[in-house]
Amino acid sequence: MLKIRALNRESSSDEDVPVIRREAQEEIALELYNKALRLQSIENVAEAEEILLNLLNENIPQLENNGGLPSSMSTLKYSCCVNIGNVYVKKGDIDNALEYYLNASELDGTDVTLWHKIGKLALKQNRFRQAAFAFSRGLDCSESHWPCLDQLISVLYALKDTIGCLVYIGKALTLDSDYTKGLVLRKQIYKDNPATLPYYQKYNPDYIWEPPLTVEIDENDEKLILDKEQILCDRLTEVEKSQGPKPLQTIPLPKALDDYTWVALGKVVIDLHQYITDNNMSHFTMVDISKCMSQNNDVEMEEAPKFEVPPENKVVEEVVEKAAEVEVEEEKEKDLKEKEKMEVESVLERRQSQNSETNNEGQENTPIQTDNDEEQAMEQDGDDQDENNDSKTDKNRSLNKSNKRKRDLLSDLQIWGWHSKRKSAKKGKSDKDFTVEDALNRIIPKKLLKSKVGEEKLNQFEDSLNTIDMYNMYAADEPANILSPVHSLTAATQEEYFGTDQEKEDVLSLWTKPRDYCDAIVLLKDFVIALSKLWSAKWPKDLVHMYVEAYSMYREHFDHPEYFSGETPFLELKDDAMATLLYGELLTFSSPKSEVRVIHVTSLGFLQFVCGWEDDWHDEYPSVLLRVYWLRTHIFRKEGNNDLAIRALEMIHEVMLEEEKKKEQLYVLNLPNCFKCGAINSEVVTKILKHLDMITSLNCIEELYNGEKYRDVAEILKLTFNSSGNHPTCGKMGRPAQLAMLMHSLWYTDLTECFVWTEECLFEAVGHFLKPVRNADKWEKIVEKCLAFFQEIIKMETVGVVDALSEDKRARLIETLAKIVCKQLNTDNVSKIPLGCVTPWILLHYILVREEHRQQASKRVSHIKTDKTDTDLDTSDTQNEELPPSVAILFSAHEFLGPRGWCLIGNGELLHFILDTILDRLDTPIFEPFREKIDIHIEQSLFCLYQHPSKKNKISRHLADHNVDPLSLTWERAFQLYDFYGPDCLPEFNSYKNASISSDLEQLLQRIIALVPPAMDPQPHMSKLSDFIQGKTDELPDPIKFSTKVRAIYYLIGDYYFKQREFTRCIKYFLMDLCINPTRVDSWACVGLSYLSQLENKLNYCKKLRSEMEFLDKAKCAQISFRQALEIEKDHIMLWIEFGSFEYMVHSFCSRVMKSESDTLSLIKKLF
Repeated sequence: MLKIRALNRESSSDEDVPVIRREAQEEIALELYNKALRLQSIENVAEAEEILLNLLNENIPQLENNGGLPSSMSTLKYSCCVNIGNVYVKKGDIDNALEYYLNASELDGTDVTLWHKIGKLALKQNRFRQAAFAFSRGLDCSESHWPCLDQLISVLYALKDTIGCLVYIGKALTLDSDYTKGLVLRKQIYKDNPATLPYYQKYNPDYIWEPPLTVEIDENDEKLILDKEQILCDRLTEVEKSQGPKPLQTIPLPKALDDYTWVALGKVVIDLHQYITDNNMSHFTMVDISKCMSQNNDVEMEEAPKFEVPPENKVVEEVVEKAAEVEVEEEKEKDLKEKEKMEVESVLERRQSQNSETNNEGQENTPIQTDNDEEQAMEQDGDDQDENNDSKTDKNRSLNKSNKRKRDLLSDLQIWGWHSKRKSAKKGKSDKDFTVEDALNRIIPKKLLKSKVGEEKLNQFEDSLNTIDMYNMYAADEPANILSPVHSLTAATQEEYFGTDQEKEDVLSLWTKPRDYCDAIVLLKDFVIALSKLWSAKWPKDLVHMYVEAYSMYREHFDHPEYFSGETPFLELKDDAMATLLYGELLTFSSPKSEVRVIHVTSLGFLQFVCGWEDDWHDEYPSVLLRVYWLRTHIFRKEGNNDLAIRALEMIHEVMLEEEKKKEQLYVLNLPNCFKCGAINSEVVTKILKHLDMITSLNCIEELYNGEKYRDVAEILKLTFNSSGNHPTCGKMGRPAQLAMLMHSLWYTDLTECFVWTEECLFEAVGHFLKPVRNADKWEKIVEKCLAFFQEIIKMETVGVVDALSEDKRARLIETLAKIVCKQLNTDNVSKIPLGCVTPWILLHYILVREEHRQQASKRVSHIKTDKTDTDLDTSDTQNEELPPSVAILFSAHEFLGPRGWCLIGNGELLHFILDTILDRLDTPIFEPFREKIDIHIEQSLFCLYQHPSKKNKISRHLADHNVDPLSLTWERAFQLYDFYGPDCLPEFNSYKNASISSDLEQLLQRIIALVPPAMDPQPHMSKLSDFIQGKTDELPDPIKFSTKVRAIYYLIGDYYFKQREFTRCIKYFLMDLCINPTRVDSWACVGLSYLSQLENKLNYCKKLRSEMEFLDKAKCAQISFRQALEIEKDHIMLWIEFGSFEYMVHSFCSRVMKSESDTLSLIKKLF
């Protein structure tokens, strides 16, 4: 059979571009090359150049295979490079020509003519050594290539390479003994340096084949040749002179010194150094500081009148600048706040307070340093910093998202539907909640929820506003007992320096001091050394950055003084050490995070060596030593070398204790220009030491945990909690793993303590869970773990374990759980609930239950929320009874989770918890006022769980369909349905029909009895009971063991069918009930009445009996049932009446039968 397929069947699309084969590409490249040659021949250089460049850049690279070209294309590429070089030679572009010639030489280095061209072009560009190399390579290709040899001899002679020149002259004379140029240059070399002759003869033994030195040379030829070679030598000399050193010039300042301040001087010095660097000038260039570069005239610096600026103008300018800055900041703050809070009334007050704070901050040069900063700086961890930065960058974005509340219209309609048919006797305030935040704020007492859910609060990881600098606390409490080191400004006598006449005098003195030599380096050194002596004064912000830049420039030209020789004066060592120390402090403690520079390790070694000379430093020794070791501490900490950091801190602590012991006063060292870690005292050092010790301990927690030393692990991890939010980590174990290890360790040691610290862990984890951070999945797992620990501990220790938390911690836990449920419900575009559990709602219930217990113990009304501060609300609230908060929180959980199809999360955990919690207490007095509301929510829970009732009717139309798949009903759970829907009182055999169960309940009971365990199934015992009823035996079978909660289930079903007059079916269920409850009067009575009704129907409707025994057998069963019922309750009049009627009916039937039989017998006698 012929098989047909499309030719393009394997094509991916109709738009596939046809692929050009490799051979065709090579043909195209050759054709283009030939076209370029033709264009060259007709002097069309530009077009030829374009084609050749396209070949090199586009066509030929397409033919590369595994990084290489076929030999034919490699030759083509070589030819292209050579021809492009030829084109550039014609255009006079020697540099580009050389470049392409050299590229060609890399492809094929065997072309002697190419090397000759390269050598000639290099000579034109005065590249003598490149020319010598090219000519030598040409000779390598062909030893007898005379143009290369002749040119190489001239170049080597000009380069003064006499031996190399003699070698090639020898080769030339071997080829041509009459080579006049070679003879002349050889003679001149030996004449200029006679010692060259014996050296060359030993270097080149082949000299014997050269012509003798006595060969006669024409003087005119000799002179002509030497003059020609001298021209090349002169060219080389000129080139060397142009590249040699030039005499330094004196330049004026690029910018004038406009004010005698350190900031102005720093700008001038730094700009001068930068100007010299940018213009490739020598930094030793002399500088005339009395002049500056100007477009018009030179300015005499000493006579400039602009130095004296009236103070009033200065003040006005500063005020205007600051006011402008404040206005800009206010506008930014205002726009941000309006976006974040659109509908909150308290925005105005907060914005005003923040604006006032902004104004205060704008008037300061440097930020206030606190001890909390030192602790935070020592606690920085890479992962946590990234997480915090990520969370801060997305803060505004998440705020706008979370503040927008969406109305759940479905829940509104449900609430209206529920209350349309079940109106309360007392109309209270509406409990409709448009958002979960509204529900939480309404349900949770204000004592536990101190701030409403949804209101923005300060980040718990930001520094507390109540944190006060340790140094400031001591200065405020005991100002007289503070000891400041030398050159440090005390709290009592601190004086301003910058902006005063003293600053102007110091700058003027430095600027005008006599100098033998003045250049940029000298000015830099004077500036850095002089400014480093002012380390104890508070600088303007700009000056800090200037000093760091100036020191970096200064260190480019000066190394540290030699301190091992003992010849360097101590003053020089001191100046350099103070400058280096200040640079390290500003770089470490005042530079932005983007700063990548660090102080060099050699500088640290120099400082450590010099700071130990106590005799030379005199009174400055303590402060210098403390500053050096303080700097080393933080550098070692950043490098992760905690052991060295601890040693440095111990040294600091020891020195400070010695000083305090000498003076009997508190020793405090201030570094006013360090924006962080600028206050050093013994208490701060002690705190950091403890912190580093704790970090060291973290290195071994995994080993301790594996060794089941859980108490030690817990004690170490407890120390990692602090208010700053930056927690130390070690190795690969991150913060989430630490929290998990802490909870597990306490789980094995003390459950109550585990509960307390789980709250701490949850509070920290939720801060990361609510924000988009890098390790979001890890923090989500920790939140899940915390919730699971809470629930398990409460199950094991009862709800009383909540009392282990302080009142503030309980309120914080409530707020944390509220944030979690808000996060779960306010997350859009998700099909699964975040965290995958409803545990937060259950934990809220437990805490509210315990609070209700506490209120009941103090004789408070637990089910009425009151607010003692608002008397107007008191009068209205006390008149309206509300559900207890512990119950209302569960019902609200169902209301909000249901519409999203999440009410059966965790195999119906929430709804099962509602049933377990409420049903057992449903009949208690506390729930009596709310029974109607509670019934509605219970019915909704059961409807979602088991889809009962399966069809809505007028009674159950308040139920909402949450579009969830119902769970399979189990025997144990069936008890709850029976308990809730079952009648409080069993109907009697003679009660009205409406006292019986409904058809919906009958269907539910049928579902329940289908779940009866085989051990409790009454059907195997029915045969024995049937024998007893039929009179086959006189012994009533023993009752079977059946669950007491549903012992009447078969009776209710039988009663339902009995009232429906379905006697055959009802007898079956009554007999099952009698297998369980043989003493139930109503079951015996109903069995007897059922048989009686069946007999009456047959008699009344004149149904033909198959035999009299059929009637008598049923009558026997009815008689035994009636008699058994009367034995149980002998005084039951109604039973006696029914039994009497039954006996009469049977007697009448038998009489008729007997009469009929006697008549029949007499008729037979007559006939026969």
